[in-house]
Amino acid sequence: MQALYQIDLSGGDPENALLSVSSEEKFPPETIAFAKSLLDSVISSKNRIDGEISKNLDAWQIQRLSIVDKNILRVAVCEMISDDKTPFSAVINEAVELAKKFGGMESKKFINGVLSSVAKNLEL
Repeated sequence: MQALYQIDLSGGDPENALLSVSSEEKFPPETIAFAKSLLDSVISSKNRIDGEISKNLDAWQIQRLSIVDKNILRVAVCEMISDDKTPFSAVINEAVELAKKFGGMESKKFINGVLSSVAKNLEL
């Protein structure tokens, strides 16, 4: 999520963004590999992911979302559409935790609502 944030702000290279984030903290190699895989998936499926988010925003437009909320949603929706092992409820819980840590005061409710709607639509 932090690498996506950097990319949105600077338009930088995904590899460099991930390297920047991973050099700030000491992550185990398997965590970095998972983050790279997820980052690559979000970037390669961005149009589909943003489409799923947009369909579930009600009166909002994706361009109006904060960079943090948008990228939390992107990561979560990417996991929902590409990872058939992780239950949607676990993905939503992880996203809400990220929203509590990095988002604004209303982010956790907003993220939970949008992702709950995405999950319902994907289950159909």
